[in-house]
Amino acid sequence: MWRAAYHRNKERKEVLKNLSTPPQSPDQGDHPEQPSQPRSSRQRLVARKKYRTEKNKLKRQIAELQEKLEKERKSKEKYKKRCQQEKEIDKKGEKATVKVTVKKSVEGTQEHLIELFQSFVKKFKMHHFNIKQQYAFCHELKNNMSGQEALIHVDFSENYSCKYSSQVQVVHFGASHQQATLHTGVLYVGGLSEPVCFSTISPSRHKGPPAIWQHLNPVLDYLQGQHPQVSVVHFLSDGPCTQYKQRGNLYFFTTELDRRGFKAGSWNFFEASHGKGAPDGVGGALKRAADMMVAKVHDIPDAEELFRALSETNTSVKLFFVKSEDVEEAMEKMPKQIPAVPGTMRIHQVVTVAPGELMVRVVSCMCTTRKQFNCKCFNTKCFTFGQKIETAVSQTGSGGNPEKEIQWESPELIGKWCILRYDDDLYPGIILNIQTTQVQYDILWYLFDDVLELIPPPQAVTKRHVEVLKEVWNRLTR
Repeated sequence: MWRAAYHRNKERKEVLKNLSTPPQSPDQGDHPEQPSQPRSSRQRLVARKKYRTEKNKLKRQIAELQEKLEKERKSKEKYKKRCQQEKEIDKKGEKATVKVTVKKSVEGTQEHLIELFQSFVKKFKMHHFNIKQQYAFCHELKNNMSGQEALIHVDFSENYSCKYSSQVQVVHFGASHQQATLHTGVLYVGGLSEPVCFSTISPSRHKGPPAIWQHLNPVLDYLQGQHPQVSVVHFLSDGPCTQYKQRGNLYFFTTELDRRGFKAGSWNFFEASHGKGAPDGVGGALKRAADMMVAKVHDIPDAEELFRALSETNTSVKLFFVKSEDVEEAMEKMPKQIPAVPGTMRIHQVVTVAPGELMVRVVSCMCTTRKQFNCKCFNTKCFTFGQKIETAVSQTGSGGNPEKEIQWESPELIGKWCILRYDDDLYPGIILNIQTTQVQYDILWYLFDDVLELIPPPQAVTKRHVEVLKEVWNRLTR
């Protein structure tokens, strides 16, 4: 009996062995005419089981990696960051608030650090493009100027501290040491290979727009006297908001050139932190020469003596003296209400071809080097003092009235609600303080151009939430 069962089992194994599909031959691809052997049900079950096992294993690995990545994103990292803080100090018996920059440790998630890095990269790319564009424009302008064009590169040098060759201890205290303001520059005229270095010296320490043009007046007189054929003037400078890049200087730029008979002009600003140039070398050479004279027992107590002493040297720098009375008189005659040019801090070129009218660009256009002043490159905006033709950002008044301009000189703005744009998003907030070109909003400072309009106080939705009027929000987000 058992022998018969043994033989039947052996025969069954032989049949299954003969039905099993042999492994594929490496040469099978070379013989497509040979049909493949059908797979047995047992092989299909084994293959399915193996596929499910591998699939479940892969899912577990993916889930583990996702969980690990999520933990790393939410994990906090410590890093150093420079922050501005307000600090109260005792100044002459009164408490005053000052801003100090400190380096402190802060915590943040890796996801936040990645977003912060991406925002910095975007700003850095714009910054790098502006640097290259402004330097390229300066080089192109110098090489392609015609005989009717002139380029004036200007900058304020650090004030020179007048000194004596020998002095008693009391001179070191109080206001015994006077200072002299040096406005240095280099004049380039088309067709001439040699530039002219110049410097104006003044006892006045003002460096605002009226003072700037009092320093420029003798230089422009020299230019028109020596080169009367010049009809177009280009200016190059850095962009401090208290000196060159502000509404007052732009206003004088459009009016003074027309008063002197120039047909057109452009003022080009270098990118922030990249405005060093030849004028800084001129100021350094003059101050070094003055210090050498002091070392040789020559007293320089004031700006007039500095001008006289430098004029007696063999310097090739053209020297001009600006009286303090002239600067004070110009300060008094400056118009009180000058409209702000929208987007002033982002501007790198302004062009004028008519009195009181400006064309502003975010970077200098190469068309200007070919006397094409009316081009529309780089989204050119037009502005006229007294009447706005076209602005980059509209600043409206209270209550959401788009036709009423914000009067930043008014102290009544403190405590009012406004809408501002930051990183292409809109944010409501309360105005806490106002400076010359900035407004404080929620412990941070923003430019006037970032404020879109004043709004009524938001209405309460719940005990913890408020919302801006829907018609105001819908109009601004369109």
